Amino acid sequence: MTRIPSYWRRGVIRLVLGLFLVLPAHAFAQQHPLEPVDTDSPRAVLEGFLIDFDVVTRVYSPILAGAADRPSASEIKVVEAAFARNLRRLDLSAIAPTARLEEGSNTIAYLYEVLSRIELPPLGTVPDANMVRLNPTIASWTVPHTSITIARVESGPRAGEFLFTSETVARSHAYYERVRDLPYLRDMPIENVVEIRQIIPGNLVPLPVIQALPDFMRETFLGQGIWKLMATVLLLALLVGVLWMVNRAAHPGEGASPVRYYFGQLAAPVTLLVLLGPTVYLLGEQINLVGDMARGMKLVGDSV
Repeated sequence: MTRIPSYWRRGVIRLVLGLFLVLPAHAFAQQHPLEPVDTDSPRAVLEGFLIDFDVVTRVYSPILAGAADRPSASEIKVVEAAFARNLRRLDLSAIAPTARLEEGSNTIAYLYEVLSRIELPPLGTVPDANMVRLNPTIASWTVPHTSITIARVESGPRAGEFLFTSETVARSHAYYERVRDLPYLRDMPIENVVEIRQIIPGNLVPLPVIQALPDFMRETFLGQGIWKLMATVLLLALLVGVLWMVNRAAHPGEGASPVRYYFGQLAAPVTLLVLLGPTVYLLGEQINLVGDMARGMKLVGDSV
């Protein structure tokens, strides 16, 4: 069991610096919803990846600092668009389609933490579209002293695009574990993004409610905040209780007609099918399970 570092309340000076001095000016520009992601070069992918996640942390900075309860509807759209763009910068072809969203989200958080804790070369030394055009032999670029690689896709529907390789995606968690205790080398609007994902609730749950919980409930176990594990157990217990009551109420007594018996036998399975969707939604979107538990929940939801 690990304790989350104390990042819940930020000073006003750090917040202002994080929001307005650290991020590039174009990180705040409103992008057209249909504007394609620039994957024409390693530089575009690396720079865009960091800028977009900085935008995400910019949205959540005032919330974690206690200045707001939850993101606004427009801010949620900004976050979703930024995450979607970063998912497009990952080669997820080696991951099953049903697991790509969760695995991609995890990878984004891991890579953001890693790239913020290691020394990156000057951006001007990373091949851009012009360099790639003038030198077609540039097929990949690797962050110095690492195996984090952005490479051109050679075949398939995304052929010609530069993406973080599938090997980088697969090893992103291992990279994070090796650098998680290193100091940041970038000014960060929010620190400890991976840990925050393990604690933070969905958009309909006000963050101050979670912040007001006892400290032990904001610790993590099995990759989740303990409050999430407790909420999951309570929700599943409620589901089982409802099924038990429905089964008991609908159970046909002695001498019941065949039709009564048939519908009585169907009551609990039908109730389960009706309630499973909302249960999966609450677990995934509002309790906001992450990691292996989220994958397992998604598998159960997709199997029915």
